[in-house]
Amino acid sequence: MRENIIVALVTIYPEKVSSGTIPIFYENSKEDAERTARIVARITRGIVHSLDNGVLIISS
Repeated sequence: MRENIIVALVTIYPEKVSSGTIPIFYENSKEDAERTARIVARITRGIVHSLDNGVLIISS
């Protein structure tokens, strides 16, 4: 069984995430964050998950 891994985070609230080992994309609007998350997910063949707090997780 394959485990999901977090590929990247996308957020409009930098204070809600801390830097670590995965890329974090900071955007100025919810629309930009969603667009960036969709593009990164498409590139990595991942899935976008919303935490409903302005943070999007891309897992693969």
